Amino acid sequence: MSNSGAWGPTPPGVNLAENQNMDIIGSVVAIMVVGITSVVLRMFTRLMKTGPGLAIDDYFILFAAVGARLRGQKKTRTNRETRGTRRG
Repeated sequence: MSNSGAWGPTPPGVNLAENQNMDIIGSVVAIMVVGITSVVLRMFTRLMKTGPGLAIDDYFILFAAVGARLRGQKKTRTNRETRGTRRG
């Protein structure tokens, strides 16, 4: 595929028509695993130590992690439902 525009021609060996979905999904899953793991470890350490326990920032972090996970499920479901439909 040849592409020339404001940025010049496509470098040799680069196929702009190539599907990169699996690379993107792999990156997103890796980041989500790191994020969820860090939240779980934070909650575990906060609950195991002696002291006041969870603070307001812990609840905000937990809310954000759950919200990000639910948002990811909604996007995936929407993409599956619209796959195969034609627009335009």
